[in-house]
Amino acid sequence: MAIVAVFAALITAAVFNLAGTRYWGKAYPVWGAPVAEEAAKTVSAVWLGVPVVSVHLLFGIAEVFWDLGAGGRILPALSSVVLHTLLGVLTFQFWYWFGHWWFGLVAAIGAHILWNWLLQKLGV
Repeated sequence: MAIVAVFAALITAAVFNLAGTRYWGKAYPVWGAPVAEEAAKTVSAVWLGVPVVSVHLLFGIAEVFWDLGAGGRILPALSSVVLHTLLGVLTFQFWYWFGHWWFGLVAAIGAHILWNWLLQKLGV
């Protein structure tokens, strides 16, 4: 079932990311993509009853192939696996601490926005 959740998350995130980039341009990857991706991963995992961290990890692996297919370099692409796995752990941890998955989702969105903002500021 984790594979189904990941495919649902990938399709959802791709639709929102393509549309968001088209309408909001360069601001979207920093502010919009984290919302779309974290919501897609977490909601699909919760709805299908699969481990949140697994969905985040598999999403990160899929993003490596997306990044490399778009002409990305290997090291930044591989960082997707680490980032999305850590965001999954963060989501799970906040869910565990506060008793509701929404808290984990908000924490992961905030961390993902911060990560993308830092990368943009560093010119990566």
